Amino acid sequence: MGNEQVDQEKKYMRIVEDIIPYLDKYGINNVSRFLIISHIKEVWDDSIRNNKENYKNIVKSIILQRISQRRRQLLIHSCLYYHFDTNIISDFDYDRIANELTALQERFPKISQEAPMYKVFSNWGEDGSTSGYLLPYNNIKVIEKAKRTIELNRWYKKNG
Repeated sequence: MGNEQVDQEKKYMRIVEDIIPYLDKYGINNVSRFLIISHIKEVWDDSIRNNKENYKNIVKSIILQRISQRRRQLLIHSCLYYHFDTNIISDFDYDRIANELTALQERFPKISQEAPMYKVFSNWGEDGSTSGYLLPYNNIKVIEKAKRTIELNRWYKKNG
């Protein structure tokens, strides 16, 4: 292994070390932790091959994706709950997702503003409120996605 490759591996390990305290602090479960770190490695390997991104941009990209993912999940699950009067995740799991989003937005406010649906989620978690009742879950695209989620959940339960 050449010196340049060793230096790149050390930089990658620093990225992981930088993000681990965040994962610990906000109680991100082991499956999510594995996916995040795997994604970091994948993006890092791509950036080394292309020599285009530095590690701050990589971490920013991952955080931005995670905020976007959590917003979409909360919107869909709020639609399922309030529009269709059903749920496919427990209240505990919803709260875990909601709390993670709150923590991400508090810890990374500038990145949060760059993520899709910022206006909708700009007050998310203020005063401890993480109810999806005020989210725009009646949007036709959200309703269609929620319908597909219900269908997939039924299929999975049936065919497991």
